[in-house]
Amino acid sequence: MNLLVELPFDGYPDEYLLARLQGRNNARIREWPALLNQSRPSALATEGLWRDSLRKLAWLFQQMNRTMRRQTSPVFTLFELRTLSLCLRHTSSQASAAVPDLLGDSLLAPQLKRILLEDEKPQETVAAACAWLTEQHQGFAGLSAAYADEGFQGFERELFYRYLRHTLGSRHPAVIRKVLGHYVDLHNLLALYKKLRWELDVPCDFLAGGDIAPARLEKIEQQGRLPALNRLLGRLPGGAGLSAEGLEAALWRQLTRELRRASRDADGTGRIVEFACWQFIQARNLRLLQLCPDLEQDILAAELIT
Repeated sequence: MNLLVELPFDGYPDEYLLARLQGRNNARIREWPALLNQSRPSALATEGLWRDSLRKLAWLFQQMNRTMRRQTSPVFTLFELRTLSLCLRHTSSQASAAVPDLLGDSLLAPQLKRILLEDEKPQETVAAACAWLTEQHQGFAGLSAAYADEGFQGFERELFYRYLRHTLGSRHPAVIRKVLGHYVDLHNLLALYKKLRWELDVPCDFLAGGDIAPARLEKIEQQGRLPALNRLLGRLPGGAGLSAEGLEAALWRQLTRELRRASRDADGTGRIVEFACWQFIQARNLRLLQLCPDLEQDILAAELIT
């Protein structure tokens, strides 16, 4: 399965790319608390930084040689599934004028981009995108039904679930499996949290491949007790009493620390994946600052990933 663009050129040797990454690492935003203490960035300035972060992801993918692209494509695909979801949401909310901007630096396959850019009714665009995904792999069959039953919440959940289930069946370098495992844990924990928090009468379908074994989560699900999940979450840094949103930030912080250690690997894959994930994280932080300019500093600080 390949949902990304096939680039016609070979890219550059790893040594050359890693040297360029070192220079770009020096331009990272590192002092997020200091940024909070300053005047909040304007929406226009923050939007420019957000787009810049996404452009860097595209730049990185284009610079890599073919072997490295194949190895790291699951990470970039996970990022682009988010792009796909955002485009469909904009189309459905009559904000389709934003879609070309979202796709400007996207690595999604050209065929899928054309579907998202067509001037069709929202339901037709969603159906066409689901049909194209199913053509790429039958594991995506049923996405249209998830959208019809639960809207975009169900569509997004099933989109990531089905991609992860397929991708985890292949062999990957350890650092790639670490990122995939992060998404598995995030999917599983959020599903269980929401079921227990809102007393939903729907069984969780836990994925294997994360740090937390499905059997452990199934036991908590059978108990039906939120305190049991809270005890598990409490072992994460800052995990006690997390909301669903806080859980996501805590898991990203944990992954960030592990990727920094992985960035010391000999072949450079860890450094490339760590740089890519940090661009995604930085874009998320900047987007948060743009969309929530009036939130108090302590609330924003708890949501920022550093």
